[in-house]
Amino acid sequence: MDVDRNQVELYIGDLDETVTEEILYASCVPFGRIKSIKIMKNIITYKSRGFGFISFTKHEDAKKAMLELNGKKILNKTIRVLWKQDNMTFNKNANVLISN
Repeated sequence: MDVDRNQVELYIGDLDETVTEEILYASCVPFGRIKSIKIMKNIITYKSRGFGFISFTKHEDAKKAMLELNGKKILNKTIRVLWKQDNMTFNKNANVLISN
């Protein structure tokens, strides 16, 4: 997959439900200047949905954070770190399963 050299936003998945934006910030700030952090929460319960996004000011910092943090543990849960994907971009070769 080609990555835009201007890409600065990462997807952080498999977060422990008790991880806060402050904890995530502390884990990511050693890699560079952070523009924003958002942990996605359930609109009704306000509990973490287990993923979030972090935006760095520089592509190189985001790339380093992705390489260093992917597969690491935050609060005893191993996280996944990937480039954020535009949800309006679809892979024409993807398989889609629709059930029920």
